[in-house]
Amino acid sequence: MSKQQTNLLEKKELSKRERKKAEKEFTDTMLGVFRPKIVMPGYTDMPIPKPIQESITIERLLMARQQEKLATETETLWYLSTASLVAPFDRDWSEIMMYLCRKWLISRKKERPDFLKEQIVLTDLQERDLHNIRTWLYKKGMEAIRTKERQGGV
Repeated sequence: MSKQQTNLLEKKELSKRERKKAEKEFTDTMLGVFRPKIVMPGYTDMPIPKPIQESITIERLLMARQQEKLATETETLWYLSTASLVAPFDRDWSEIMMYLCRKWLISRKKERPDFLKEQIVLTDLQERDLHNIRTWLYKKGMEAIRTKERQGGV
């Protein structure tokens, strides 16, 4: 919650509706940051490597600050890596995965294999597919929280 939102909550003239709205925004932000990571069924016990986990957390914090309702690129990369264990990807999904992997390696200042040295430009369809899976992953994570709440787990 921003300092401005905190200050608003402390003011007496804040209406009940405004207070509820601010509380909901704060709750949505926290849930967005700490929602579960979605993986392919059968791979829920697979440990997330620490560098991937760190990137997901940092990216989620940055995205929550901007109030974006998307999965991060790194958590999308992690999901796709588990999905690739189930069935081979077609050309589009392979390129999306390489695009995300290349971006992650660059952000971590890691050496890239030869096939990821050159820039990868996604087609409009691939960009749309990437956006759609990021939206889907975010929604699935939020649904998992709501399901757990209904079952009395949160």
